[in-house]
Amino acid sequence: MKRVAALAASLMLAAGCGGPKPEVTADTIFAGDVLTINDAQPSVEAIAVKDGNILAIGTRRDIESANKGGNTKVVDLAGKTLLPGFLDPHSHYINSLSVANQVNVFAPPAGPGKDVGAIVAELRKFRDARNIPAGELIIAYGYDESSMPDGHMLNRDDLDRDFPDHPVLVGHVSLHGAVLNTAALRKFGFSADRNRVKLGGVKITLDGSPQGRTAFFTTPYLVDGPDGQKGWKGELPFPQEQVDAWFRQVYGNNLQLFVHANGDAAIDVLLRAHATAAAGGLDKDRRTTVIHSQFVRPDQLDSYVKYKLIPSLFTEHTFYFGDTHVKQRGKTQAYFLSPMRTRGCGPPTIPTST
Repeated sequence: MKRVAALAASLMLAAGCGGPKPEVTADTIFAGDVLTINDAQPSVEAIAVKDGNILAIGTRRDIESANKGGNTKVVDLAGKTLLPGFLDPHSHYINSLSVANQVNVFAPPAGPGKDVGAIVAELRKFRDARNIPAGELIIAYGYDESSMPDGHMLNRDDLDRDFPDHPVLVGHVSLHGAVLNTAALRKFGFSADRNRVKLGGVKITLDGSPQGRTAFFTTPYLVDGPDGQKGWKGELPFPQEQVDAWFRQVYGNNLQLFVHANGDAAIDVLLRAHATAAAGGLDKDRRTTVIHSQFVRPDQLDSYVKYKLIPSLFTEHTFYFGDTHVKQRGKTQAYFLSPMRTRGCGPPTIPTST
């Protein structure tokens, strides 16, 4: 992959060099249709490559004359086109098609959306330049509320003033949300009476990760805390009373509850909250799910069965962090990580050798 990246970078650099470098023997020469991604010299007949880097580009005759040696491999592209290699771990290329007819409201420097006024102005400019008729949907992309000055975030009132008759949808930079004006809400049938939204469940996060030493345990880690704390057990970010209140609220609305709990102390908090919120119906099948549930104790598994709680175990985690857990939590706990099956006898016997 590094070689491909080097080829891409070198190809673009070499495209501006004006010709081949004389008397440097290439490992490989590619001859045929070669695109450089350089407007000044968009294509060439050949490139010379040595040690993963491009030596020169130009006509096939010039490149072979200057860079072909006795061990140089010449690859005839035979009518195919050679392109630079692009490496990108996370892009949404498909979105480039959909945003071609949308309004860019990214915050600077990626776009003009420095504040709410600038976003609305860009939408007006787009509408007027294209003479978009009333009733036709206008879509924008790239809105980032965290970049808005003075905490003034875009809302439908900002859009309604200039777009009373145009449905406007301003997509969030994350692609996971949007701001709609009244006309757009009407177009898509959203109102206080729409009755089309279903809450699939509520998630509460009680602790962090065991490998990050932020999971909450009843016993200390065998190593210091993230900031060098001695006798570190992790910590609960919320008081028990707050967790109890959340459980009561979710159960009172007949919603499913998903609770992130890794350490056994966090699971204790969960069990106490359930017992408080579900009093009178502890074993009702609410499909309450304990997310990860990695360091659950045998007695807590018994409570899962009693309360009809579902552990969502994180089994592949062992592959990446099993050794870390042995170091930080000890073999007894680490060897009982994410128990998929137990005969009720507790953690397994620890072998004498590793």
